[in-house]
Amino acid sequence: MIAIFRKEIHQFFSSITGYVAIILFLLANGLLLFVFPDTSLLDFGYANLDPLFELAPIIYLLLIPAITMRSFADEFRSGTIELLSTKPLTWWQIVQGKFWASALIVLISLIPTLVYYLAIQQLSAPTVHLDNGGIAGSYLGLLLLGIVFTAIGIWASSLTGNAVVAFLVAVFTCFLFYNGFDALSKIPAFSGGADYYLQMAGIKFHYTSISRGVIDSRDVIYFASVIVLMLFLSKLSLQRRVWQSSGNQKKYLQRALVIVVALIGVNVAAAYIHGRADLTAEKRYTLAPSTKQLLRGLDSTVTIEVFLKGDYPAAFKQLAQATEELLSEFREYGGKNIRFSFQGPGQGMADSARAAFQQELVAKGIMPFNLQVQQDANEGFSEKLIFPGALVHYKDKSIGVNLLKSQGGQDPTAAMSNSEALLEYQFINAIYKLQQPRKPLVGYMLGNGESLGAEVYDALTTVQSNYQLDTFSLQGNSHIPRDFDLLLFARPTQKFTDDDKLKIDQYVMKGGKVLWCLDVLNASMDSLQQQNSFIAFDRGLNLEDLLFRYGVRINPDLIQDLQSDLVPLVVGNMGNKPQIRPVPFPYFPLLSPTGSHPIVKNMDLVLSHFTSSIDTIKGEDVTKTILLTSSRSSRSIRTPAEISWESVRTKPNPRDYRQAYLPAAVLLEGRFTSLFRHRLDKAQQAAVEVVSGEPFRDKADTINKMIVISDGDIITNAVSRKDGPLQMGINSFNPDFVFANKEFFLNCLEYLTNTSGIMETRNKEVTLRLLDAQKIKQERTKWQVICFLVPVGLILLFAMVFQFIRQRKFE
Repeated sequence: MIAIFRKEIHQFFSSITGYVAIILFLLANGLLLFVFPDTSLLDFGYANLDPLFELAPIIYLLLIPAITMRSFADEFRSGTIELLSTKPLTWWQIVQGKFWASALIVLISLIPTLVYYLAIQQLSAPTVHLDNGGIAGSYLGLLLLGIVFTAIGIWASSLTGNAVVAFLVAVFTCFLFYNGFDALSKIPAFSGGADYYLQMAGIKFHYTSISRGVIDSRDVIYFASVIVLMLFLSKLSLQRRVWQSSGNQKKYLQRALVIVVALIGVNVAAAYIHGRADLTAEKRYTLAPSTKQLLRGLDSTVTIEVFLKGDYPAAFKQLAQATEELLSEFREYGGKNIRFSFQGPGQGMADSARAAFQQELVAKGIMPFNLQVQQDANEGFSEKLIFPGALVHYKDKSIGVNLLKSQGGQDPTAAMSNSEALLEYQFINAIYKLQQPRKPLVGYMLGNGESLGAEVYDALTTVQSNYQLDTFSLQGNSHIPRDFDLLLFARPTQKFTDDDKLKIDQYVMKGGKVLWCLDVLNASMDSLQQQNSFIAFDRGLNLEDLLFRYGVRINPDLIQDLQSDLVPLVVGNMGNKPQIRPVPFPYFPLLSPTGSHPIVKNMDLVLSHFTSSIDTIKGEDVTKTILLTSSRSSRSIRTPAEISWESVRTKPNPRDYRQAYLPAAVLLEGRFTSLFRHRLDKAQQAAVEVVSGEPFRDKADTINKMIVISDGDIITNAVSRKDGPLQMGINSFNPDFVFANKEFFLNCLEYLTNTSGIMETRNKEVTLRLLDAQKIKQERTKWQVICFLVPVGLILLFAMVFQFIRQRKFE
């Protein structure tokens, strides 16, 4: 075999044809990846080699058949095949010798493309570190693909003595194995589940999997199976053609069938017993255990329509690619129960039907993004409305998923890494909600001055669209039923009696969850709009002792922060019209998510109004996790305090804002102790048991949790005279910007009511690796020349060295 291997290598590199084939491959890659703008890595914007691994298979479809077409065809044409058959070599050794020689040539053609890696590394942003593990895995996938195509080319060459015919047969067969099964799976007749298995039978399915940087034993075994099959068929073809024995035809066919059945059996076994290694830096293709468990337990088909198909900028193409990769991972565990497709919103519909469909997407929570597109180099920009979201269907239910995390006019590339990191949570949470036989019941508490007006419209509709919602009054009921999975206290303004607190306390002791959104002070923007100043003082809610027993204290103060939202201020008059300018208002701190807890992981700033600070209490069997804090430049103002417009007119002195990260939202988890422990006699405890049907408990039996937020305005919404209630997190003075209030509210509800562990998927991190735009602008031409000419130069240098050594050897 070694002799055949060396003969093939010498023969290939002794001919100009071999070098031409490799050079054409590198020239095509150089043009596509660094010159043509539609496929250029420099215009891609991201510091990775994904375009290479997408385009190289198409070029390989032509390159590799050109390398292998003469392997046996020339032997048949020149008559040397009979001479080979007389050598002390088996047919299997002959086939392997030619195969591994061609595979080495494919590897040699791939090595110069490492120049592209060097270019991307040099042109990336200063703080960016390339995902070397993922790139190495992708190169391994491309190499395996090349070796599979080589095996197919060897087989095609064994069929005929005409090299051109061998080339055409190899191209057609490679294309059939790579794209044919994938195209066949899209025929509607196979949409009942057979499409998934048809895709698995093709090379593209497994190459796409491994080229992401994920080494899966099923993919490796599939590639090895195709290689073994094609080499075995090559051996049989040679035996049949050289011996020309018609009596052996049946025996050859039987052997082939045995091999095919054996290889299918190996691949079926690999589907049940397999392992995988995610080589990417962030393990971005490793699903959480809760996600795998839910997908494996699907009892019906989940259909996902993703609306990210179109001519979009690189950021959205990257999001679409990340979504497709994630859903492919979902299909690994959900099998035929996971089906997905990519399309434009309202694609193929009439204008009126498309507009109605897009309105339906908005109603399902998929927010449109107004994209500016330059139609032509000589023309201006036009606006294009896109819907970066998806619809998830399960049985007769559907739910919308918003894929672009950042809305409100922000540059999508600024939040794209967070959007990609949250994809798994977004989709698996939607599937979980669709699967739930019963939505959790949320009790909206009334009776202590809570509002049901327009200012909580978005909060109520948000709860109602995701949960069951019912109102409940402490004063009108003897106890709180355990039917409620969660109680929501939204800005109470009236005092809680001891009887009220006893009902809440016993609900908590029995495992009930509570979300407190409290304004302990009477400060509000309404007061400031009606007069130039007002005095902020304690409301007297009488909840201090209850919250203190659970582990926190809301201080009677107000946070002032240099990181704050804007309010309109009259700064003068021009003619008869006042001149209004937006100015920062320190009493509107923009709260920062802190830590890595799944509630606030990958979350933006949260808008708040007149927020108090929170202290946590040491001791007790309760864990305290800070969720939201002020910035590093803040301070607390003790009350009573006067709040006036004059304080806004004066530019704040940064030296006065030296308090950092004042807590404003805290998660409490543990076995809470009752406020009424040792305070009720036996008769009072018996009375509690009579009205509730359960004995009085002075300590929780199980681990429980609640969230305390020191600003009830976080879940309120502004009301526009023109548009009515807005979304929470929008300042009516600046309606184009949306803060993360709604996301935080939903995450709090989800964490308190969901016991599946799905929230942990929010902890995933994805690093956005970008190219340095300034470097590309300055060094574009240099790197285009390097990446176009240096790979070709390396092959020419190799040719010179090879020919020099060959001449010296045979002098």
